[in-house]
Amino acid sequence: MRPQSGYSRVAFLASGRVHGQRRSAQLRGSGVRLAAVALATAGFLVFQVVGGTAAAGRPATHTRTASLRRAPSRERFEPKSLLVEFKAGASLAERKAALARHGATLRTLVHGTPFSLVRVADAARARHALKDEPAIAAVELNHIRHALATPNDPRFSTEQQYLLPLRIPAAWDVSRGSTAVKVAIVDTGVDLDHPDLAPRVLPGYDFVNNDAVAQDDEGHGTMVAGIAAAATNNGIGIAGVAWNASIMPVKVLDDTGAGSDFDVADGITWAADNGAQVINLSLGGPWSSVTLYDAIDYARKKGAVVVAAAGNDGAPVFSYPGAYADVAVGATDAAGDAAWFSNSGYWVDVAAPGIDITSTALAAGPVEAYAKGAGTSFASPIVAGVAVLVWAQHPNWSQLQVVAQLERAWDRGPRGLDPYYGFGLADAAAATGASLQSPAPQPDGDTNEPNGAPKRATAVTSSAGGTISPEGDGATRTRRGGEKPRWCRRRAPAATTPTSRARRPPGALTPSRSRTRTPRRSSMPSSGGPSTASPTSGISSSQTSPATGAKTSCRR
Repeated sequence: MRPQSGYSRVAFLASGRVHGQRRSAQLRGSGVRLAAVALATAGFLVFQVVGGTAAAGRPATHTRTASLRRAPSRERFEPKSLLVEFKAGASLAERKAALARHGATLRTLVHGTPFSLVRVADAARARHALKDEPAIAAVELNHIRHALATPNDPRFSTEQQYLLPLRIPAAWDVSRGSTAVKVAIVDTGVDLDHPDLAPRVLPGYDFVNNDAVAQDDEGHGTMVAGIAAAATNNGIGIAGVAWNASIMPVKVLDDTGAGSDFDVADGITWAADNGAQVINLSLGGPWSSVTLYDAIDYARKKGAVVVAAAGNDGAPVFSYPGAYADVAVGATDAAGDAAWFSNSGYWVDVAAPGIDITSTALAAGPVEAYAKGAGTSFASPIVAGVAVLVWAQHPNWSQLQVVAQLERAWDRGPRGLDPYYGFGLADAAAATGASLQSPAPQPDGDTNEPNGAPKRATAVTSSAGGTISPEGDGATRTRRGGEKPRWCRRRAPAATTPTSRARRPPGALTPSRSRTRTPRRSSMPSSGGPSTASPTSGISSSQTSPATGAKTSCRR
């Protein structure tokens, strides 16, 4: 990647162990690379690689540097392709004729959605011309999404203290995941040979190179996979949140950490078709997309829980596809304070640690490689891992019931549902119903702030400004052809008796300008454990399924 005016710091470490004849990942530029910065501030990237053994018996070390991309300052999209939705009544001949009049050609469908990939000479110009065609319902740019990493300080620690406030060790007493539960890492791919990941990796797919080898060539996806499901209790490396989960690598971002909406949507629907019960999306961009919305809705109807990063603008702005996900995850520091870079808004569902997160890393040579990073990219897979724990414990539960359990969180920030923590700091013990012998470790500082604004973690650099305005008052409805909902939230009573997998209720939602919300969360009683009372309903304006009590709400 080309050096930019600002840089971020990320520490990287690899132990001296060698595991057979592991092939070396192809590295570009001046060294090992991690995630591209998309919605974050910029900084300087420093990798400290430890490999081999020095004469004195100590690991030999050296430092490599590489640059990370700054947040895009303008809209980025594929210049010669568009995503087009045709009207339902249009014949194939009418569709082809509409495209031909503007020199466009139909390439392929976006599986699971009503959109098609169309080749054009100039996307910006053709977009406006095609919108006037009577056979076409909607046209949108094929935007570029990026991995969502953000700067952190260079100190490295092998301790994973960030797991303690989430009571993940307590949750392990009742659930450690299951190989029957597949978590899809829709990202830059996964290092298929990493000793802490290889035992858990399933066959995947590479939508960038169109082959079945989803090998990481950038590093971001490898870190995300390790956080969610690195092999645990194996005497090496780190502990993944879900010890025994099966990792499904889906490569939709290239070796610069960037990928198109078309590839991201294909990756989501492919993962759902191949049995992923949890899909993690640690990627995003500021541009809304009906294609991504429909892909996530397809996965949801297949029964998958979609967990996504909230973005790293440090402002009340949207990140997509995070705003469409079942669970949008913001980031905190180890003390439980909202991370300075974490996006905010009432579409954020829960928060999890996203600073100084240690995980598996891509490196040159057959070594155990680990790195420390920060960003909502690394908060999201923590919650995805907790989703695996819940589903392994309750394999017959519906997607909505799993989501409801994830929302049983420690209330932080302003009381109740708030735009900084959503329902609160993720609580794995409450989600799994673990029997606790001692209170959970309490974060530093006050749990709730009387002034309605949470304390923010200290920034290591200044944050970049956002490019999308916060959600405004508007009609609440299901998506119709060409409409772009700003965000969606689905709710179901957590205490509902497990039945078949829930499906999204059909029909349009009643328009409303109300923004009143009744939060559904566990409280934090003085005894130190969360309440086990059933949560209440979610957003006020919604449609309820008589069969399941599930609620679906979208806001434009």
